[in-house]
Amino acid sequence: MKRTFLPIPLLLVVGAIPALGQSENPAESQRALVNGYCVGCHDDDTSSGGFSWESVDLTRPEMHTQELEMVIRKVRAGMMPPVGMPRPDAKTLDTFVTGLESRIDRVAAQNPYMKPPPLHRLNRAEYRNSVRELLDYDVDVSGILPADPKSGNFDNLADALTITPALMQGYVRAAERISHGRIQRCESGRQGRQSVSARPGCAIRQPRRYIRDP
Repeated sequence: MKRTFLPIPLLLVVGAIPALGQSENPAESQRALVNGYCVGCHDDDTSSGGFSWESVDLTRPEMHTQELEMVIRKVRAGMMPPVGMPRPDAKTLDTFVTGLESRIDRVAAQNPYMKPPPLHRLNRAEYRNSVRELLDYDVDVSGILPADPKSGNFDNLADALTITPALMQGYVRAAERISHGRIQRCESGRQGRQSVSARPGCAIRQPRRYIRDP
């Protein structure tokens, strides 16, 4: 029967690792596990895979989310520690990654980050709503503007709402038709001896002001 013997210094380090679930300070237990099994290949001098544990503060794992998410995936998949290298038992590894995940998720829930959407052109529904709000003139633009492309079944995402010269010309033609229709509507009110301001749809709305003047 073939037996594998660990070097005495490594045995001393591994033997000093407290059970992760029993330590009062989880970060200390996590650091002990890392020092016993990981830093031999992932320190500042070796930096295998371009990763070093020495730059990771385990008391604040949320500050190293990108690196630790990679660690969690590799440990969960059984890729780390590598096959043939000393490794803790499955329960210890599960406690290690679960502790990291819990801390990262808890801080993320307390400080959610919502990336603002990038600027994009109006789709047909937004264009119609803008015309109605600004000119008090509701126009079905589905017949004068092409259908909007979709991304993931949504037609209001910036990555899909690109602009081309042909599409720009379409919006210009749509603006001309809408403005002519709006003017004709008001002119018909004048011919009927009805004031422009009294004619429904002829009093141009002022855009709402969301910022007060100083």
